[in-house]
Amino acid sequence: MAHTVLVPFRAPDGQLSCEIEVEVTLSGRTDAQHSVTWAKPIRLPFPINGKPATLQPGYCNLYRYPRVYFDHLRKDKAVVPSVSSLYVLEKLLLALLLEEDDSMPDRRCFARRLDGAGARPHHGLLVSNVPASLELVLKAFEARPGLIPLRHIGQPFEGENALHILAVNKREDELCRVIVIAMSELHPEALRETFRAVTSGVFFTSDPMDFYGSNPFSYFVSFSLQRALTTLLLASQREPGMAGLVDLNDPKNACPLTGFLPLHVAVANSLTGMFNFLIDLPGLPITFDKVCASPFALSQQGHRHQWAALTPLGLGVKLGDKRIVQYILRKQSTCEWVWGPVSSWYIDMRGIDSIGTQWREPRSILELLGKLDALPETQEMLLDSFVDGIFHKLLTQKFQRYGRAIFIIMRVLDLAYLLCLCATTMLIKNYPQAMLYFADDDDAGGADGDVGTRLVAHYLPYATLACIVPMLEEDVRSAVGWWLTERVAAKQADESFRARSWSDILLLLRWCSSNQMLMRVIGWLCAILVVLQLHSFRAASKREPNEPWWDAATHDQPAEQLTSLLVPLAIGLLLHTSAFFQALLSPLERLGVLYTVCFKMLGKDVSNWLVLFAIFILNYGVVMYVCYPPNFSDSMLATADPVPNFEKFWPAFWSLIEAGLIGERIALDIAAWNGFDTSSAKAVWKNLAFLAFLLSVIMYYIMALVLLLNLLIAMMGETYANTMRNATLEWRVAYARQVLRLELQIYTLQRWGWLNLNCGERQIDSQSGTMKWVFKYQIIESNAEGGGKRGKNRTSMFDSSIEVDAELHENDDDGPGGGDAQTIAIVSPRGPTEGPTPAGSTSSGVDIVDDVSRRGAAEADHISEAIIGNP
Repeated sequence: MAHTVLVPFRAPDGQLSCEIEVEVTLSGRTDAQHSVTWAKPIRLPFPINGKPATLQPGYCNLYRYPRVYFDHLRKDKAVVPSVSSLYVLEKLLLALLLEEDDSMPDRRCFARRLDGAGARPHHGLLVSNVPASLELVLKAFEARPGLIPLRHIGQPFEGENALHILAVNKREDELCRVIVIAMSELHPEALRETFRAVTSGVFFTSDPMDFYGSNPFSYFVSFSLQRALTTLLLASQREPGMAGLVDLNDPKNACPLTGFLPLHVAVANSLTGMFNFLIDLPGLPITFDKVCASPFALSQQGHRHQWAALTPLGLGVKLGDKRIVQYILRKQSTCEWVWGPVSSWYIDMRGIDSIGTQWREPRSILELLGKLDALPETQEMLLDSFVDGIFHKLLTQKFQRYGRAIFIIMRVLDLAYLLCLCATTMLIKNYPQAMLYFADDDDAGGADGDVGTRLVAHYLPYATLACIVPMLEEDVRSAVGWWLTERVAAKQADESFRARSWSDILLLLRWCSSNQMLMRVIGWLCAILVVLQLHSFRAASKREPNEPWWDAATHDQPAEQLTSLLVPLAIGLLLHTSAFFQALLSPLERLGVLYTVCFKMLGKDVSNWLVLFAIFILNYGVVMYVCYPPNFSDSMLATADPVPNFEKFWPAFWSLIEAGLIGERIALDIAAWNGFDTSSAKAVWKNLAFLAFLLSVIMYYIMALVLLLNLLIAMMGETYANTMRNATLEWRVAYARQVLRLELQIYTLQRWGWLNLNCGERQIDSQSGTMKWVFKYQIIESNAEGGGKRGKNRTSMFDSSIEVDAELHENDDDGPGGGDAQTIAIVSPRGPTEGPTPAGSTSSGVDIVDDVSRRGAAEADHISEAIIGNP
């Protein structure tokens, strides 16, 4: 689009000035990037730095500023012009950016034009990210602050503004200047639009951009821009127009995609320094204590519901970030007392224990560790190598305090049901008449067994059903409790409620399956169907007391009629026995792992091996059956049929399975063959077919017995080795899920006040006077010779690097309200003034913090040195 702009120029000495009308061509609509083209040379009437100032014809892509594509150079050659030419180009672009007419539509106003990516021209200059382009944009912002709130429109960068770009490029000095310009020049609505701009383009939904948050100060956190955050926080407290815009705990500032608050952003990016900065705000006066980020704040509901309702610690656990989890636990630790080399510490259990103050914590650490979708890195936090196995110790406390009792009760119920079911099965099998007739029904065909046997046989099936009732009630109550906990953790908007419900149902089925509930329910259904069918048989037998109620022509014995009950009984017995022993052995590490590895081999190794076995049967078994000649028992060929099983398909197929699975030799009588007879064409062809059959048998033996069986042994050995290598981890994960399930079963007693399910120890908070739960541990320092730790191989629960970071951050500040800031310098249009701001006073104009005091050179990288003022 052709455009004419009046460009003002002034000589460096300020003596000469002029205005030149320049005709340019602007591009940037549709799919192009912002560029400016001038077809004629632009010459100034005065020199710049003693040299003629002329900008030769060409064009400049703003994303590559200050490089220019001159017409007299190669077409694809972009060069940085001379200082004098660059001065002309800068003035030209600045004039275009500052040109504004209320009557001019956006498509003609250069500063508001959009390119193919939805960016404004100054966004392109910021993306260029060189000092010249940044300085040009800052000059435009100072002259026209209304450009600052402008953001990308359209995909893929929808919502991004200048603050986001500067933060990503880590241009902290420029960021501080833009914040100062904005807070001093923009009205409240524009300030809100600037600092609460939300990135919503598809570019920001992919990894790793989705963990950067969405608003500018979340981006400041992601890229560790502490000076920019300090400037923003001070501005929010000092400028009336900024009031309420920057609140680190306000749910309105959560990312719409992930629901992360700024502290969650720090955790998601594994930034220990920013975590410490946000919860303490070192370098700021005591009045900022109320705006510190809360380490127990929950992430909000975003489009990705899996990140909802998580504390920062919970987010670190869910991500499997051991370093940030250790750091947060270390920050939650408090030294209770020190006695020489021994010190006592405790960790606040808030956010860790699965039992909260009002309801089970849906996203507590212990719950997250037992999740079905937990990452391997998350599950590894149950090992002793992570913080001395604190989480497994807490689960063990829960099991020992209350879990063992309910575990024994449930296993006793399981065993009672199994005994009743086994007895019912045996009676149906061995005493069918006693199962059909009551003790006094001697005239109805007779009954076997004594009176006691018949009495037991009559009532035992109903006792079996009675045993199912309490177990079914416990399973249903546990499933409902788990469902309610998950629904509390992930509330969805109305438009996504149905989809989320189906997702929860599928997850509920997975949870039930992991606790053997589905297996048990199927077994119970089989038992219930058997009892109902038996009851109907008994009712039918009483309708004709003097005649057999069954069809005498086909079922002349009660045992034959009750045969239909044996298969469902066997299925129910198999399923419940498997579930019973899997639950019974779960508290026993060694036996529990060995029992599990058997099913793992069956589901993984044997299933894959059977596929290969079926392929080889098709490869060689079919060939063997086809090659075996029919009627081979002819006296000319053999004295008898050498392989009688291969005369028909199914006997041949079963012989192949037996040979492959158990090594049973195919019934082959080679002595019955008379040898290769060439007396007739019939004999020749049949003998050739028999020879091909023999070769196929040999190949099948080699493949099935030698290769496949040894392959299965090798696969099982690998599975066993891998399982035993990770045996402790796998057992502890299963153990954690078992304890959490037991907790679900008796949580009602906690709500009624009959039982306390918390883990750790009670302790009165010295500050608030309220009761809290803590986990206590001791640290023993090494003596002069490196010993004296009583078998402990570490002097701390945490890694040495975490201890170093924690001590460094603790030395940096005194905690919230510690009075870290000693001197605050104010920069205003009237010049800097030293000293703290008087209480109750408000700053005016462009007052900002110029210097934030810091204690110790060790934290020089974390505390700001200077915040650049308005030049």
